Amino acid sequence: MKKNITLFIALILLLTPFNSQAQGTYYDGVETQVASGLNCMPLKQALHDLIDGHTVRSYSTDLAAFMCMYDVDANGFLIDRYKNTSEMCSGSSLPSSLINREHVLPRSWWGGSTGVTQYSDFHNLFPSDQQTNTDKSAYPLGVVSNPLSGYPYATFPMTNIGLDALSCTNIDAGTTFDDDVFEPDNGYKGDFARAFLYMAVRYQDEIIAGNWKGINPTTTAVFSNDILTIYEPCLLDLLLQWHNQDAPSQLEIDRNNAIALSSNQGNRNPFIDHPEYADLVWNATCTGNPPVNTLCETPLDNCDWTAISVVTNTGSQPTWTCTSGSYDINAFTNSTNPSEQWLVYGPINMSGIDTANLVLDIIEGFSGPELDFLWNATSGSPTATGWNSVAMAGNTSTTGFTVDYSVATGNSAVYLGIKYTATGAAGGTHSFTLSNIKYQESCCAGVDLAINFDASPQQTSWEILDASNTVVASSTGTYSGASALETACLADGCYSLIVSDSGNDGMCPRRTTTVLTGINIATLGLGGVFNGSPRIAAAMCGDYTLTDANGVLLASGGGRFGSSETSNFCISGGVAALVTPNNNDLFVDAKIQENTQLSIRPNIVQDQVHINYSTKNNTAKIYIINVNGQLVGEYLGNESGNITLNVSDLQTGYYFVQMISGNEVIVEKFFKN
Repeated sequence: MKKNITLFIALILLLTPFNSQAQGTYYDGVETQVASGLNCMPLKQALHDLIDGHTVRSYSTDLAAFMCMYDVDANGFLIDRYKNTSEMCSGSSLPSSLINREHVLPRSWWGGSTGVTQYSDFHNLFPSDQQTNTDKSAYPLGVVSNPLSGYPYATFPMTNIGLDALSCTNIDAGTTFDDDVFEPDNGYKGDFARAFLYMAVRYQDEIIAGNWKGINPTTTAVFSNDILTIYEPCLLDLLLQWHNQDAPSQLEIDRNNAIALSSNQGNRNPFIDHPEYADLVWNATCTGNPPVNTLCETPLDNCDWTAISVVTNTGSQPTWTCTSGSYDINAFTNSTNPSEQWLVYGPINMSGIDTANLVLDIIEGFSGPELDFLWNATSGSPTATGWNSVAMAGNTSTTGFTVDYSVATGNSAVYLGIKYTATGAAGGTHSFTLSNIKYQESCCAGVDLAINFDASPQQTSWEILDASNTVVASSTGTYSGASALETACLADGCYSLIVSDSGNDGMCPRRTTTVLTGINIATLGLGGVFNGSPRIAAAMCGDYTLTDANGVLLASGGGRFGSSETSNFCISGGVAALVTPNNNDLFVDAKIQENTQLSIRPNIVQDQVHINYSTKNNTAKIYIINVNGQLVGEYLGNESGNITLNVSDLQTGYYFVQMISGNEVIVEKFFKN
């Protein structure tokens, strides 16, 4: 995306509703399915089927003419996304001695053949100056840590080439890929990412069947051999990050529209037209990969640690002192004069998590014993028993040193300790400054299970299983009384709630075997006059509801279900992953139904979105859902009305407004800027 455009023009472009005029009816079938909840591999396959089988054009003549028409600026200069150049075409011919037709996903990744469809696919070809093309070779996209000589370029586009800073790990062989990578300018990162995502959809069958992964060491490192992900996780995460942070520009939109013409290829890049599709296809629930940010972080930069002296000497700075969140110590006395000083933090509740880290910067001076990092599950006193050492550090200054405290997880009151020891003499006394201290732990979201029991609460039990059928939460004991409220903490993912009854009659009292004839038992609260065995009044049965942190219903049940019943639900972003209710009778359309209408304004939202709706079905439920299926708002409306929502707290990105009325569903979209 080229950045030298004004904010006003950028907003005008975004206000064009998803380039709908140029798209025509191209996505109608897919849009209808997306509104019904289509995502993950089924959506990817639908997009593949849509863009597959395009018209193959000539690499030499057709492509050159295309670039000379659609890859040029207003002054006729070729737009080089790799380097600041000033080259012009001669008619429909590229300046061949200076400009190359560069494959974004390198052609060596499929073996270099020129007789295959992807060789001349316009979506994967940009004009490039020859020198940068030569320097970038067939390197994958990445973040550069150690640039090659001459990189990054000093002017836009500031292309960079050098060693990979991410150390992306191959998904199958465990191979670390730390060779050179190509990093586009920030203004074009989205362009390159969307070309890669297009290739992962359009050529998914060729990539898997042709074993592109086995072509060479680079392809071994970047491809996953998984038809959904195509790329190994680190690279896929990077592509999605760049795609989300650098939205499609008018250059991309116009180019995509031109490629889609029947006189050219006749197909489109769906991630330019519908950027939200990328997250619907490759979100963490689909890929099975953990979210990019799986750790919750708490800064401990407010002098939060307690300094405790066990043995104090007469050094220049004999105890830990804190200034603005940084801790300093130097117990040097120039003679043998021992010191033992501690920093203690806690207690921390580590129950229900599996990862816990302490991250900090260490500046050391002189020489002496290293710092000892410890934990204790029962006491924060340095002289107490139960301290366990997990790491030593401090012989060199280190930025972002990570102490793994996972061994302490599962305990409800953990104290962290940093132990400093010194002899006081030269060679036995370090000085230290500790700063930027952070505590990290695996994130989880609180859910509440409210249970109303029948007359036999001791028969009820429950458990929550994750996607691998591992129990992650369960009953705390044998129940008694009329009700109970249980809580659990769950990471993002999909789960099954199983509620069981040892009496095999669900959450209703067992029916009596007494035969009653013509007796009015309404006065007994048992449900009415009848002949035969009495039925049980609903009020005598138990029920349960499972809700997320926002009070949104995840699962519910109760009544007579036999020995057990199971409800499935998903957590995304710490709350319910809600999409259209599972109802095969729902009639879905993206715009207008027979009895129901929905409109929103504006399309690009800063603080408020205005929703206008009408229905002949008396009531309407309106949901605001992000591209991961996470519910961020829910409203119950009457027959018609106007709703103004404050969305200033929402993150930048695309959102769906979903309205359900009767058996009809309408979905609209807006972009939160």
